[in-house]
Amino acid sequence: MPVFPPKPNALHELFGQRKKTIIGVIHSKPMPGSPHYTGQPLDEVYRFAVEEGLRLREGGVHGLIVENAWDLPFAKPQDIGMETAAAMSVMADRVRLEVELPVGIQVLA
Repeated sequence: MPVFPPKPNALHELFGQRKKTIIGVIHSKPMPGSPHYTGQPLDEVYRFAVEEGLRLREGGVHGLIVENAWDLPFAKPQDIGMETAAAMSVMADRVRLEVELPVGIQVLA
């Protein structure tokens, strides 16, 4: 008898019973608060992410992760600002709505 009850499989809950799940990664353009962000309109940053997501969906992925890959050099976790979290949240939501796949967020530090 197990000590702990069995946990549900999160991948199966999100993506159904499949042998392998493919998750594509969208490397976003620089986000507000990062050294490389030069004031580009956020709608352009979001549009880039959506277009990447559409290409990945077309390629057959089952889900997506958006990450702030162009925010080099990465800030320490305690130095990541609210503006980055807010922009990443909006970007993930736009990708989710337009690409129609499950989306996760990875803030690199």
